[in-house]
Amino acid sequence: MADQPSTPQALSALRAAFGGFCAMALAMGIGRFFYTPVLPPMIEAGRLAAVEAGLAAGANFLGYLLGALAASSPRFATNRHRWLIVALFACAATTLLSGVWVNFTLFAAIRFAAGIASAFSLIFVSAIVMRLFQEQGRPGLIAVHFAGVGTGIVISSAIVPAAIALGWGWSAMWVAAAAAAALLLFAHLLLLPREAAGDEAAAAPAAMDGKPASAFRPAFWALLAGYGFFGFGYSVSGTFINTIAKADAALLPAEPWVWFAVGLAGIPSVYFWNRIVARIGLVLTYSIACVVEAAGILLLLWYATPLNLIVSGVTLGGTFMAITALGLAKARSMVPPSMAAAALALMTASFGLGQMIGPVLAGFLFDHSGSFGPALAAAVAALAITVVLTLISRRLERSEPSTG
Repeated sequence: MADQPSTPQALSALRAAFGGFCAMALAMGIGRFFYTPVLPPMIEAGRLAAVEAGLAAGANFLGYLLGALAASSPRFATNRHRWLIVALFACAATTLLSGVWVNFTLFAAIRFAAGIASAFSLIFVSAIVMRLFQEQGRPGLIAVHFAGVGTGIVISSAIVPAAIALGWGWSAMWVAAAAAAALLLFAHLLLLPREAAGDEAAAAPAAMDGKPASAFRPAFWALLAGYGFFGFGYSVSGTFINTIAKADAALLPAEPWVWFAVGLAGIPSVYFWNRIVARIGLVLTYSIACVVEAAGILLLLWYATPLNLIVSGVTLGGTFMAITALGLAKARSMVPPSMAAAALALMTASFGLGQMIGPVLAGFLFDHSGSFGPALAAAVAALAITVVLTLISRRLERSEPSTG
């Protein structure tokens, strides 16, 4: 018989789930993604040009890439909870500092630091709560944990129009976001059980046992390459969807709502796609989610209307976090336990490289063409390549001997 919600173990798992929820809302929904809804007011105020906006996003994603690789190091494995708290404080602090910079170089450096902090937060809190869920037989609670990302995006989407209604500028918007981040940090500290961070040595990533990168099989490398293209594809609309709306008079009525739609769709997305995995398998689910995201972008390219903008936001929010999680899960299943940490680090690096290139290229393309159309078309192509490489990976895997 399953544990009832009133048992101490069930309550501990629930507290961990909601503690993780708050951390993900802070680090990802605000620390990493508040930049998207606040970007149009910053551009309108003359603080950023489109190229600079893309470069700042690229700096953030570079920080995320390097932070994720650093966080996977065994040297952090025995102090994950301590580093998590430091990283969450840094997320709140860099959100505040993003509203008070004096030149672009400083702003890019702040966004770079924010990327590092969000990566540390995501990896450490996920490692802590996922281990507790596994130990207590509550794997379904991972959907609660990841729902924090969408909730944080919803919070972010509410701050900007509220600030505009109050007559606040872009700087005050960042300060308000930092205040929300501080509240989420306080809630996280109250909720995450101390025992969830215990026995940290058990959470240490396994070493590669001296096995070189050549020990990874071709199927893994195909999945890895596709994951990088996914990072590129999602990051274009994930960074500029509000700015796209501001740049087109026909889309302006939906601009205050599109980021809200992204967040709202993201809240149940991991739960929803996990249900589909149970029916048709991980690889097909992963591929279908990529097609859905690409279809949302194509819809906006084909006919730019307020309704299509909202639908595009829903397809983005309803897929990107689930695709991220499913890709990592597939990679982990393709290698022996001794190589799992290295596999996840490589996947994170590929994803990070793609999402770093995406907004930088989009900013340059906009400056040269005056339209986000070419960048959105490139995003669709990247997602299509992801699907092709994923299916190639599945075919290669079926022809390979079991990893055992």
